[in-house]
Amino acid sequence: MLIASQNLPFLRITKRIRGSWRELREQQIPQNIDLLIAVNWIHGISPEELIRNFKETLKVKSIKFLLVDSLLKPWHGAYKQDFQFLEKTGYRLLKRFNDGGENLREFLIFEKISY
Repeated sequence: MLIASQNLPFLRITKRIRGSWRELREQQIPQNIDLLIAVNWIHGISPEELIRNFKETLKVKSIKFLLVDSLLKPWHGAYKQDFQFLEKTGYRLLKRFNDGGENLREFLIFEKISY
């Protein structure tokens, strides 16, 4: 998270909430979300499932920034996720940066164009 905070100096996190995709959609988490962090675990689900979950969530939640990671060299059983679909849902790629030395993945920050 140090890398993310260095690259998002304008964002001050005041409350941290953890939850599943289902909890996120079912109003147990506030409607307006400043930053959704989806890193580390997304490589274990299929790209189709990831896209479906993001799209279903973005229909019911207003999320200002998304922080995701993408594998540069996927290992056995891991998926390299393609986040271009976010650009079709009202987001733009704000920043891309590496993992800080391991060169296994890169982090991507997307910003909602009209929030």
